[in-house]
Amino acid sequence: MPYGIISKQRKMKNAPFWRFIFDSEPIKILSHKKAPNVREIIYSLAILGPSKTADIADYVLRVTPSTDYVGDSLPAPKKTRLCRDYNRLINKRRERIKGTNKKIIVKEFDGLISHGYVVMVGKKENEKGKKIPYYFLTLKGIFLALGFVYDKDALGKIIENFSKISLYFALINTIMKKTSVELVNAVFIEPLQTVIKKSNIFQGEDMRFYFSNISEYTSHALTLKMKSIENNRRRKISKRPISYYYKKITKQDIEDFPAASGTDLILMKSSDEEFDYDAIIEEFQKTGIETIIDSTLYYEKPASDWYDSLIEFYYKNEDVEGFYRDFGYSHEEDLVYKVMRGLHHTYNRNLGKKIPRVPRKKLRRSKFLKRHLKWKNNPKLTWKDFEQK
Repeated sequence: MPYGIISKQRKMKNAPFWRFIFDSEPIKILSHKKAPNVREIIYSLAILGPSKTADIADYVLRVTPSTDYVGDSLPAPKKTRLCRDYNRLINKRRERIKGTNKKIIVKEFDGLISHGYVVMVGKKENEKGKKIPYYFLTLKGIFLALGFVYDKDALGKIIENFSKISLYFALINTIMKKTSVELVNAVFIEPLQTVIKKSNIFQGEDMRFYFSNISEYTSHALTLKMKSIENNRRRKISKRPISYYYKKITKQDIEDFPAASGTDLILMKSSDEEFDYDAIIEEFQKTGIETIIDSTLYYEKPASDWYDSLIEFYYKNEDVEGFYRDFGYSHEEDLVYKVMRGLHHTYNRNLGKKIPRVPRKKLRRSKFLKRHLKWKNNPKLTWKDFEQK
């Protein structure tokens, strides 16, 4: 079964076999004749990670034979033509259009970078010594990419790719590696898709406006998952034979409840098993719920360097940390904090527990803060020493 939000698909000339399944009408970059190429760029970057336009063209030509196109039976476009089209769509393009009095005029159109969906993440020299730009999706571009339907393997791949530039997806990827694609799809991806589908993010509205909604829908998904696990457990308990509970009745039970009948004692044992807290937690452990909460690094009063600590926690290598700091969404800490807070509160409320003020596993103070304090407390160190250490 594919992962994603299914809606009626619109046939387009030259549209590849993958489909964008959000409503494309209000999305400016998907409302012109080059929309199929835009979808190819977004989808390919999601699957490939940071890429040059030649990589995107290679991928599209490899997985999209001409027979998969809707409409006329056209041959697959040449790679050089695709690269040129992709480059113009990512940066900016000029088109000859009819103006007033049917005069042909040249009009310039903004690209995916200007619209905030794609960012150039660097340049690498090719065999000819020419520096070729590499592109990747922004958080807004990631949200747009979630409009496609992915199979299980592809979903795991895009989550891993998104984690390079998104702290929120670094959290999801960490949980996915320890649990399953199915779990993170149910608790994180589907709620996020639902919010995006209802939002005006692609019409220019600030993404931060929807961070509370994402937290709310994610928390609700966790509740549904916990209830589903508990209900499955109750069904198993209810199907056990009476003899199973009869064997659990001890001499001490008979002495403690002398007026109780055998049926009463059996019901008592069944009830004890149904509401066995340790057994419920064990079931949550098996199904990945405990892993989600273990990964929720929520503090009621976070330290000033909480965000830096979180970045260092997810991005162990200095290069990948630097990549996120250079190209990640600058306000993403708000999203991560709100979702972590929602998960933390929801889990404990569902179990009737008092809300802890700190996470189960505490974050280390950031290296940045430690270096700063060391520099601050040692007047002999210069700022240059601080940077080097």
